[in-house]
Amino acid sequence: MEVIVGPEIYNKFDAKEKKLWHYHKTEIPKVDAKLPDLSADEAAKTVKSIEETYGKVYILWDPSKQDLPIGKPGLSILK
Repeated sequence: MEVIVGPEIYNKFDAKEKKLWHYHKTEIPKVDAKLPDLSADEAAKTVKSIEETYGKVYILWDPSKQDLPIGKPGLSILK
């Protein structure tokens, strides 16, 4: 799960917190993101609209224990 914030929120974070976030303008060109429910034009507009935002990813399962996030929902604490 990814939380996305604009620069006005990101800039309020201290340096330690900022290290946990990634800038979408540099990340998006590095990944092969898919927006399958959108046309090519809609997908391009959506990607453009988040370029100046920041993301923080939360993993809701422990990928070291299984390949797929199956079973009862819950939060994992990774150590």
